[in-house]
Amino acid sequence: MNKKSHHIHLLLIFVPTFLVCTLFILGQGRALASSQPVRLTITNVSLEKKSIDPLREQGCIQYKLSKDALVSVKLYDIDDHLIRSSVSKKPAKKGYNTIKWDGRDNAANYVPAGAYTYTIEAVSLDSKETGLYDLIDQTYGKELTLRSLSYDNKTGKIEYVLPKAAMLRIRVGIKEGGPLLATLIDWQPQQAGRHQYLWSGKIGLDDVDLKSQPNIEFNLTAYSLPENSIIIKYTDPQQNISPKVKSSSAKRKTRTTSPFKKYLHATHPRAECREPRFAIKFPNVSEYTDDGTPIVSGIVPVRIILDKKDKKILQDERYEIVFFVDFVFLYEEEEGISPFTYFFDTKGMSEEKHFLTVNIYSFKDHIGTETRSIDVKRAK
Repeated sequence: MNKKSHHIHLLLIFVPTFLVCTLFILGQGRALASSQPVRLTITNVSLEKKSIDPLREQGCIQYKLSKDALVSVKLYDIDDHLIRSSVSKKPAKKGYNTIKWDGRDNAANYVPAGAYTYTIEAVSLDSKETGLYDLIDQTYGKELTLRSLSYDNKTGKIEYVLPKAAMLRIRVGIKEGGPLLATLIDWQPQQAGRHQYLWSGKIGLDDVDLKSQPNIEFNLTAYSLPENSIIIKYTDPQQNISPKVKSSSAKRKTRTTSPFKKYLHATHPRAECREPRFAIKFPNVSEYTDDGTPIVSGIVPVRIILDKKDKKILQDERYEIVFFVDFVFLYEEEEGISPFTYFFDTKGMSEEKHFLTVNIYSFKDHIGTETRSIDVKRAK
């Protein structure tokens, strides 16, 4: 037998042997894999719609189970208080399943407009193994960058794009150290995508339209809602639900630490995270114009009185009071107290209508604002 024939003979022996061994090993691997128990997992979780009106539709959550299991769904408000829980009486099947929420709490009340989170827990029928879907701690509270901001000063239309579902605040003020004039949206939930807001140009004064004011500027701030969140929004404002819901004392357990530093306002209790409210009073004024504008002259006491509900919060946070006249800085009181009286000297001001704006700045980025018209006259 020559050398070439010898090599061919060896190949004829080796190749079939190699194929047989390979097939045997693969078969053993498949048999071993099939003998391993399937772990219980909850995956492919998605919402049919991120934002719903419960009076018109239900929230629809879809998820996938790796095997049959008993499933429970819990819904929480944005402060992690339990408002609704549901435990399935029949096992959910392996594969895709659907959960529907009618927008009601455990007492069958429709929940107020806002953002709510949901978790899905499962217990397998065979081994009592548990599975959990909850992304709140990993995804809630990241400060977002808004894109494509535009403003039309003729129509008052503000357009912007949210990269993710978020809590949003929109403020309008005067550039270059001027006052905050209004908070148009005060931490409201919105879904991802393009949005628009139509500003009337009003700041609480019927005869003032600031849409075309050249020094107007807008500040839009947003932080991420949890990926497992659903937004309740009532289409007709007259049908908006009053806050009858009483949150359970039960709270969701924090399961993991956040992979990022949470934005300041995401750490605040929602009931306390708002712009402070207050009143501007002119205690010594006795004369008013036909439209109710106070007529002032000389040195005028101006009294600032905080809303009772906001007073304690602001005193704990600490705050300062800043005065502006005709949208230009006038005076600052660094240690805010309530009530506070500022003696406003009108000497040298022209005899006409002016605007007095007061801003309350808390040290936790809550800013209240009020603007009042005053009619200045010469002191007699």
